[in-house]
Amino acid sequence: MAESTRSMRKTIFDRDILPAWKNRLLTEITPEDVRTLCHKVKDRGAPATAIHVRDIIKQVYGFAIVP
Repeated sequence: MAESTRSMRKTIFDRDILPAWKNRLLTEITPEDVRTLCHKVKDRGAPATAIHVRDIIKQVYGFAIVP
């Protein structure tokens, strides 16, 4: 992954994901929570960022379940 992509994803994580869920365990976050967060980002006029939010969350869960 290019440094610019990493930087952009870190910014999205810090701005959109972490504030919403910083005090929650991964096991407490439901698919509906993910949809709600993505809709919130999309509704503020950032549909491309909402897709990045979903992809970042997917990567986090994918990494968490790797044996």
